[in-house]
Amino acid sequence: MVYQNLMTSTISVAIAFGIIVLTRFIIHAMFKKNYVSVNEIEKEGNIAVAIRNGAIYLGIAIAMIGVISTPLTQLIDGLTAMIFVLIAVNISDNVVFSKVNNSIEIGKNNMSLALAEGGLFIGTGIIAMASFSGEGPYVSSIVFFLLGQIVLVLSTIIVEQMYKGIKDKIIDGNLSAGILLGSVIIGLSFVLSSAVAGDFHGWKEDIISFLEYALFGYLLVLVFANKAIDWIFLPTTKIKEQIENNNVSAIIVVSAIKVGIALLISNSL
Repeated sequence: MVYQNLMTSTISVAIAFGIIVLTRFIIHAMFKKNYVSVNEIEKEGNIAVAIRNGAIYLGIAIAMIGVISTPLTQLIDGLTAMIFVLIAVNISDNVVFSKVNNSIEIGKNNMSLALAEGGLFIGTGIIAMASFSGEGPYVSSIVFFLLGQIVLVLSTIIVEQMYKGIKDKIIDGNLSAGILLGSVIIGLSFVLSSAVAGDFHGWKEDIISFLEYALFGYLLVLVFANKAIDWIFLPTTKIKEQIENNNVSAIIVVSAIKVGIALLISNSL
């Protein structure tokens, strides 16, 4: 029994590693034309490139946690997870940060943008992981992944409204802004994963449940958490002021609290 489990685990890890290696070559081809390549990690020490690529790999690995089946199914789902995360890359480039060429900015070692993007890629992996879990038609995994992506994109719009100009600050290299946006996306992903995970019960029931969780997540992660943090942890200032001042230390604490609250919520639902 132990031998069989070890063999199954070895095969699963090998499949996941193979897909991550394939992803490495794909993103190298995607980013090379914009002067962002793996060589910038190896030769130039570009931390932003390392963060971006590392988050892509991590997102795929997280997504594959939800895949527990035969090697063939793992391979198919793993390739699907890779496509999901690469979709998130394109969403970040063309929708969330459409004002600039993200790859060129990352090539300039813009760590703020890399962290914000990293939050989206990891969040995508969390939602993909949940969408692969449970029993149901394969199309439901795709639909709820896409719904999750829409909610994550909407969250960036809401955060932009709450903290005016936060995306411009990220593009300008304000590290605290990138950390905050990335953490908000990861936090919401945990809450949304609770709605996506599990067996498929029916389109109407599951979509309504998903929308309820999304609203609940917005209220707790973006509204309640902000008020509590401002009141308890930053009594003499506000989150907005700390972003303006690029106070990375304060925003790290704020971000950790937000993700922690989201984790507690997702495990209690």
